[in-house]
Amino acid sequence: MLLINAAKDEYVQPMRKNLGMKNVLVSDYGRSEIGRIYHAFETCDNAKLMDKDDFFYTYITVERPLRLIYKDVKTKYAALDEKKQNEALANIVTLDDIDIERTDAEFFAYLESKKIKTTAKLIKDCRTFFGEVCETAPEVHVIPLDDNSDLVADTNLRDYESIPFKTDIQEYFQNEVLRFAPDAWMDREKDKIGCEFPISKLFYEYQPLRSVEDILADIRALEEDEKQELSSLLND
Repeated sequence: MLLINAAKDEYVQPMRKNLGMKNVLVSDYGRSEIGRIYHAFETCDNAKLMDKDDFFYTYITVERPLRLIYKDVKTKYAALDEKKQNEALANIVTLDDIDIERTDAEFFAYLESKKIKTTAKLIKDCRTFFGEVCETAPEVHVIPLDDNSDLVADTNLRDYESIPFKTDIQEYFQNEVLRFAPDAWMDREKDKIGCEFPISKLFYEYQPLRSVEDILADIRALEEDEKQELSSLLND
């Protein structure tokens, strides 16, 4: 497949009258040059030979672990809507030293030591209503006291990556994700396949930034013009 960048300024000419949003036409030179590139069917500055896999990518979901601490539990319980203040949570806040700061594992180990039955709903409610996100806290596991259980993902840290078909996903993840977030993992069950034609990326041409000196010179010129216009108005 040959992809030709026909949106070059040298290939078009302005229309005498705009037709809606359209204001240029392909010039005779443009038609001739585009045809020449097509018949040559080879890569050049304005064309690239590609196959279908160049346009496909895998859209992966990147997760990072939830990290929680628990403190001021009684205050947080009091601030809850009455509909959320269930009996199980009420029993927890009656414990004398429940407000001491604890990690997730320490918190549920404490509840277990107090003979509190930690159902799946209670675990979820405690984490939702009493847990505070803390970057330095240990990772939270699905089963609080089982370090072999899966990690709980922090949805606020969830990210996504589009990885080209021709790029090894594991290698990309190692170099482009784990290098910056060592605790991240991929949820490959959420993979999606996508397709795009990234014309702007394929034919991107770097435009060097203007120098500070040139920008300052333009600003000074504008200031001088303003001074002259103001002087002219005052003299009139």
